[in-house]
Amino acid sequence: MLASRDIFDKNRTPMKKILFPMDFDKAAYNAFIYALRFAQAMSAEIVVISAFHIEHPVYNEDPAYPDAAELGEFETFQQQLPELYAIMQANDAQDIKITHRLESGEVVDGIIRAAQEESPDLIIMGTSQVASWQNDTRTHQVMARTAFPVLGIPEKCQYVKIQKAVFLTRFHKRHMASLEKIYKMVAMFQGVIDVVELAPRENWDTNQSLALWRRRFLGTEIKFRVVRAEPTVENINTIVESCGATLLAFEEHPDRPLFARLGKVLARNMMSGCNIPLLSIPVNDK
Repeated sequence: MLASRDIFDKNRTPMKKILFPMDFDKAAYNAFIYALRFAQAMSAEIVVISAFHIEHPVYNEDPAYPDAAELGEFETFQQQLPELYAIMQANDAQDIKITHRLESGEVVDGIIRAAQEESPDLIIMGTSQVASWQNDTRTHQVMARTAFPVLGIPEKCQYVKIQKAVFLTRFHKRHMASLEKIYKMVAMFQGVIDVVELAPRENWDTNQSLALWRRRFLGTEIKFRVVRAEPTVENINTIVESCGATLLAFEEHPDRPLFARLGKVLARNMMSGCNIPLLSIPVNDK
């Protein structure tokens, strides 16, 4: 891996960090605007990751000299800087500090490795519809494996301010911490949150827990409700559309991820069919 490099010379020290994988396709450019807006709201720097895979690597025994593939990848990145800077200017984001990190190997592995070393506050990724029909998207794979929040931006998603978020969860006490994280993030944009549990049957425990959540977040504009329906993509999309959500948030459990419960086919439909950002909050129940 090449050392991180300052791309644009900035004087201020960022308080937080956003990790942004960039492969220069349409989805990535759309996601870059979200990265800029979140960086402005969070007073954060952006660490741009370029990951590349070598089919038949040639090993250089001298670690002081990067190999030709690394240099070629970084040169490709430098050629894209004018377009990135134009996007920054168009969004009045020239003051954001951006650094570049080059990772070799499988793309998802490189992103996970970079996240472990950088400890970002947020990972923001573009999601391609084409890839999602062939296999799990890279975004979905990163969501399932990382210990950090991931914001996935669908390919057709144009930037819209986060005004209304829907948080899909179960009303268990242990999940309140996830809502606190989402609340802080949405509050940066003066947005509001609807917290929803999809439950096909009436449950006394759920009703009791719902009352506990309402007391815990008393004084906020957060709304809580239980929807009597199966957790399918169609029902989720109906909820999102009915309340005009501009963000869909959920928890990703290492042992039982949301999309695994919905099924692999539904997972692909969700990633490719949703036109608003998807925010994954990692949770470990152990």
